[in-house]
Amino acid sequence: MHIREPRDFEAVRAKRQTRYRLKKARHLLFVACLVIVGLVVVGYGAYARPYPAVAAKSVLPTVAPAQVALNWPAKGQGAIGIPGQGVMASTSSQQPIPTASVAKVMTALAVLKKYPLKPGEQGPNVPITAADVDRYHNYIAQDGSVVRVEVGEQLSEYQALQAMLLPSANNIADTLAVWAYGSMGQYHVAANQIAQGLGMTQSKFAADASGLSPATVSTANDLVLLGEEAMNNPVLAEIVGQETAVIPLVGTVSNVNVLLGTNGIVGIKTGNTEEAGGCFLFAAKRTLVDGQTVTSVGAIVGANSLGQAMTSSLPLLNSFYQGFSVETIIPKGTVVGRYNPGWNKDTVAVVTAEDTKLLNWRGSKATIKMQLDSLKAPQPSGTTAGNLVAQSNYAKTTTPVVLTTPLSVPNWHWRIIRR
Repeated sequence: MHIREPRDFEAVRAKRQTRYRLKKARHLLFVACLVIVGLVVVGYGAYARPYPAVAAKSVLPTVAPAQVALNWPAKGQGAIGIPGQGVMASTSSQQPIPTASVAKVMTALAVLKKYPLKPGEQGPNVPITAADVDRYHNYIAQDGSVVRVEVGEQLSEYQALQAMLLPSANNIADTLAVWAYGSMGQYHVAANQIAQGLGMTQSKFAADASGLSPATVSTANDLVLLGEEAMNNPVLAEIVGQETAVIPLVGTVSNVNVLLGTNGIVGIKTGNTEEAGGCFLFAAKRTLVDGQTVTSVGAIVGANSLGQAMTSSLPLLNSFYQGFSVETIIPKGTVVGRYNPGWNKDTVAVVTAEDTKLLNWRGSKATIKMQLDSLKAPQPSGTTAGNLVAQSNYAKTTTPVVLTTPLSVPNWHWRIIRR
């Protein structure tokens, strides 16, 4: 019979515990390896994610308009502007005063609104009635400017406008107003509506269509708006620029605007009464330094005489056109934007790569806009980041903008922990 030796239970237990600890350690090591591998995979995935392009914030420079010294008339009101831009400069005193025959420009606009003409057209006939002959004699009695008419005579609309605007016939102004609108009252309603639509808030048209009555009042500012609208009408602009015209029963008549062709003057209308003083609504065309032709419209009202109003227009025009020049409005190296990458404390400035030069009237403000690109790092200094666009009412220019310092890539820490 075989006899078993007694077992060493303590040794067995110790051996089992050792095996257990080794197994547990291997398990923990395996888990740790998995965690480390997972962290490495996740971290690398985070690191390898594409980082975003960087947008820039514009820092638009302020370009204040320069002061332009204009030669205003010594007496009366003055204003000057450009069609499409309104009044650009005026004297401080702008109180409504009588306009004299400058009011005939509104009469012409109102008639052409009711019966439009295209260049080359004569338009419908305007029949002369006994009432029109009475108007003719009444204006003679008031020592007003007239064009002779007879009952049964017919003027084309175009001829009537010539007779009203060139020799400044008061009787034809009233004849046209009543012919177009049926009565003087209805004409005044239409004329004042047109004035309001043009922004002539300090003007009133009343009593007649000729402007002889002091009841029709306006300001130099308002009359510039009226003149700009007149020059926008090709038929009216053509007529006020004519030196002479041939009118039935009268023959050749001359334009009372004796400054036509002087200093580029191409129109528009003179006026003179005791109450109004000398009034001159004028337009001129001149070629600027870049070869562009610019039309200006000015008004001088309330001068001591018509001669004074007209001669005062010449230095005013000269000083106005001298205000046009090609100037550096933003120097090279001006900061116009910044890139803030978010992964470091420093921003990257954007500057103009060259001088920004623009044709402008120094009394008006240029418009500045930025076109900045989103950039992907890395980018070296000098990289073109977009454009600065400067624009006036006469010209537009584009200037490239560049980085002053490199746009660096983010560091590894930011790339891993970013959201």
